Amino acid sequence: MVISPHTSCNVQYCEFMVQGKPMEFVSSYVHLGHLISDKLDDRCDISQRRCDFIGQVNNVLCYFQKLSSAVKYKLFQSYCTSFYECELWDLACHKMVDFCTSWRKGARRVWNIPPRTPCYILPLLCECLPAFDKVYRRSMNFLRTYVSHNTEVVRCVANYSVSCGRCDSPAGRNALYCMNRYNALTLHCLMFYLRNLQIMSGSVTQKTLLLVALLRECIMMRDNVFTLPNFYTVADVQCIISYVCRPSSGQALLGFIDSV
Repeated sequence: MVISPHTSCNVQYCEFMVQGKPMEFVSSYVHLGHLISDKLDDRCDISQRRCDFIGQVNNVLCYFQKLSSAVKYKLFQSYCTSFYECELWDLACHKMVDFCTSWRKGARRVWNIPPRTPCYILPLLCECLPAFDKVYRRSMNFLRTYVSHNTEVVRCVANYSVSCGRCDSPAGRNALYCMNRYNALTLHCLMFYLRNLQIMSGSVTQKTLLLVALLRECIMMRDNVFTLPNFYTVADVQCIISYVCRPSSGQALLGFIDSV
């Protein structure tokens, strides 16, 4: 694959030979599972991983449809969320939004809750970080290892890319992007914040936790994991789940909990 400079240079008629055989010109190539394009961006790789993720979610839901939502979520974690090589992605790429949207849709399908369930409920229900924060933390952990590498050459290149390269370097761009997102003044502060980032951080209130606990118990009763009370039917529990997962109803319930 030939990476052309950002000029009018035309390499279409160039021919490179290896052991007497001409090399094929391609627009992208898979190296160690990472899709490298001749445009030197991650759009194609993120889109491919998004398609793979959707296919994995469909397989889990197809083959394990009779299991409870809690068990399906554990399978979802094991088989669908490895996000291999996501440490190398450009975090500012607009395809990241599509990827994280697909994660939220997949989580809603696994828990069998309405498609319009508010985004803030999903990490609390799944007891994990949002997809954005997962990728950001892995990217910065990779960068931390990169900057403090035992090999002097690797360490020098890493520090130069972050300190001097900045927006001209993928590692520098990712560091600046995360520092802006988490309001970190230095890279050291950013590493400390991401290392201690928990699902309960931020503006999660006790009312929200009670709402999510109610939703989880209703899901367990719907799936026959918990015993259903005599005065409830499965249809009643499903109505409660649908009501809690409606954005306006969820806020109304939070207000009710606050008044109580």
